[in-house]
Amino acid sequence: MNVKPPQVKRRRQRKKDKVTLPCGSFLISLNKPCQDIRLNLNELKEQLTIKDLRLLLLSWLADGARPSWIQLKRSHHIRRFVVVHAPGLNSSSFDIGWNQQHIFSKTANLSKTCSFMQQMPFSSGLFDEVISLKLTVKSHPVAEFCQCTISNSERQRRANARRANLKTTKMYTVEQCILSLDEMLEAGYPIHSSLSGHTNIPSNWVETYKKSDLDIQNNPRLIALDCEMCLTQIGLELARISLIDEDMNVIMDEMVQPSHPVIDYLTRYSGIREENLVGVTTSLQDIQQRLLDIIDQDTILVGHSLECDLKTLKLAHPNIIDTARLYHHRNGPPLRPSLKYLAARWLNRIIQSDDDTLTDDLVVGHDSCVDAAASMELVNLKLARGPDFGLYFSSTESIFSRLERCRPSRLGAIFETSGSSRHSPFTQHAKAVKRCDTEDQLVDEVIDAIGRYDFVWAGLHDHSWNQPMFDTRIQPPVSPTLTSEDSKANRYHPTPTHSPTSLSCLDAYVQKIWSNLPAGTVLVVIGATKIDDRVSRSPPLTPTSDSHELSLNSPMDALNHRAGICLLTLK
Repeated sequence: MNVKPPQVKRRRQRKKDKVTLPCGSFLISLNKPCQDIRLNLNELKEQLTIKDLRLLLLSWLADGARPSWIQLKRSHHIRRFVVVHAPGLNSSSFDIGWNQQHIFSKTANLSKTCSFMQQMPFSSGLFDEVISLKLTVKSHPVAEFCQCTISNSERQRRANARRANLKTTKMYTVEQCILSLDEMLEAGYPIHSSLSGHTNIPSNWVETYKKSDLDIQNNPRLIALDCEMCLTQIGLELARISLIDEDMNVIMDEMVQPSHPVIDYLTRYSGIREENLVGVTTSLQDIQQRLLDIIDQDTILVGHSLECDLKTLKLAHPNIIDTARLYHHRNGPPLRPSLKYLAARWLNRIIQSDDDTLTDDLVVGHDSCVDAAASMELVNLKLARGPDFGLYFSSTESIFSRLERCRPSRLGAIFETSGSSRHSPFTQHAKAVKRCDTEDQLVDEVIDAIGRYDFVWAGLHDHSWNQPMFDTRIQPPVSPTLTSEDSKANRYHPTPTHSPTSLSCLDAYVQKIWSNLPAGTVLVVIGATKIDDRVSRSPPLTPTSDSHELSLNSPMDALNHRAGICLLTLK
């Protein structure tokens, strides 16, 4: 048997030890007393990504493949995974330059005068190595971390289930298109009292009621609805409403005068101009009464993301067909398609023009009659083609669904401060999702949840939105139940944030969390930020967005504003 002499082994080991990978902006640390875990420097030839950290979690808590860049002898001892997202921590805290193209260095080699060494003494003693973290422009770290690839076995199981379902489904009916109570709750719809015995709407809202057979004998069964809104001093208010019946006849097309002064007509989105509302006396209350005369409790309302329209109308209705859920996004669920894409893809029609000037066939912005008609046609097309029509089956899923499907089942939770990150559809499957008012409250929630959840994400405050895009003339809403983070208002005008977390406070939070962690817990502190507000002025992404492209002034902007670091250790 060919056995290498000890001198050769020692020589090769010394050569490996001399490999000095220069510094980057991703800090990873392994607990000094723990000899069972170490980095494989031969495999660490390029920057790690959020995906690598996600695969690390799945390899230790679920059924994922073990990454080659880190080694652990007894991985079954790991019971929990805690991720603290601290956007205020970046490469400048370590005096590390991006132009050095460094990916690895010891913490001991850092300058003693850098912010990390001076303001974070506990963390600098806890974490040993620095590794750069490569960040992508397309998504926020929490969205990127919570989106994982479906395994081949699960993909095959889902395909078999779909085929079995198609065999048992003989005819696709309208009733099968109606949203269930769970789907309405997930989408943020106002809940009608007939669905659950109680309602979640404020007292000044209205809801449809059941009429006698004589009153509804001439009313259509399906009605498509679409609204256009303007921005006023209290937020978005109704400016136009359109109703279309099953035969594509216009039942109602009314301009509505907002109850407060208009700040922005949002012509690019609504198609409404100042002259359109001149002389209009119809109020929201008038429209509500007319809707109650036309629509009864058994009528089926058709539309695209109707939760926004119903909230603007202050109306609750039990029977909804939502084309944003009836059809799939081209990248699969949980992403939601836009009506403009669905009309172009399945109706071969261009709607919702963004042109700056009027054309013969198109108008700037949305046309509520055109949008309502497109929704009705999409429903009719779906009923004609069957339940599998217009569906795309994604190759990705939420990491929380993946963990919960494992045996034994693993549970996940997300705790964030207000404004810490944008909404992501891949976070909806967490067992607990809570927003805290302060970082101190968030840390207490995380410590309390560690014993109940296997994976915990803690999102501290994000400083990259310190320059608010909201209009200062907009007054805060009177009732928090009238607004939602998924509403159109917040799409255009994000909520302003507070000051970022200081490094000394972050060090105290890390120390407090670490002291309360049980044995077998991996602690990861990610200092990854999203693109600064000064770089891109486009509205934040929503579950119905079709594009994830963000504009950058120059290629260096992605580096300057996306400098990320991470601390990792095992207790």
